[in-house]
Amino acid sequence: MKISKINKEFLDLYYKKKLIAYEVYEDKVYLTDSYRLFVMNVDDCILDLSKFKNVPLVKLCNDFGYQDGIITNTLYKDKYNMRLITDKDNLINIKVNDKYLELFDDPEVKVIADNKPVLVYEKGELVGLIVPIKEY
Repeated sequence: MKISKINKEFLDLYYKKKLIAYEVYEDKVYLTDSYRLFVMNVDDCILDLSKFKNVPLVKLCNDFGYQDGIITNTLYKDKYNMRLITDKDNLINIKVNDKYLELFDDPEVKVIADNKPVLVYEKGELVGLIVPIKEY
């Protein structure tokens, strides 16, 4: 993960008075702005967590029923650059903000449904999740 960029983005969100929530669990900080969630070591988080809302977030990272996903090269240019993520059978098609994926180093993903968060892993370890963009 690009820890310094993540810290900076959340600091910017704080000064813009955006909602930020966190949970500390087993020396990890779970940090979210409701669109994405990052899991980082407590020592890597430079933010003053007392300024944010403490909520239960660990339960969002349960990967029961999830399967390996594929980050495709398909980009949709609309309001956001959206990246298509699928499952191996192309039955699940999820669009996520490509900017959020760029904050991870060599991400691997797991998916369960079009309307459920995409779990993001680095070297087999869960490091975050991204909420899909639903088009109406």
